[in-house]
Amino acid sequence: MGAKVVVLRTASPSIKAQFAAWHFSADRRGSQREWAREHGVHPTTLSIWKRESWYAAIAAEWQRYHEAHFADVVEALYVRAVDPRDPQGLRAARLLAELLGKLGKTAADGPGDLFGWLEGIGGTERARAITDGT
Repeated sequence: MGAKVVVLRTASPSIKAQFAAWHFSADRRGSQREWAREHGVHPTTLSIWKRESWYAAIAAEWQRYHEAHFADVVEALYVRAVDPRDPQGLRAARLLAELLGKLGKTAADGPGDLFGWLEGIGGTERARAITDGT
């Protein structure tokens, strides 16, 4: 009986960097399996990489960055939500309410309730100033 030879191929740092860039991209397209196929990597390898320390460090940095900028996202949604002239205002209000845990994902009772609730977030004067453009 001959000995079985197993050849291990190590991934270059650049392919790992490409995977991380894709995985943490805001406009990521396709599934992890599709990415693996397109780049000649077995899908299980990607799962292994996601358990490695380099990936954990990137994930932690990504989370710190997004937590630090979350208030900016909430502010931007708020500004759109209280502007009755904004065609995406109601959508922004629903998303904001959902993000803040004030509304289930299914639907809202109506824009009046959402806008009233939003006025309470930033204070009535601020909401009116944004709405009135002053």
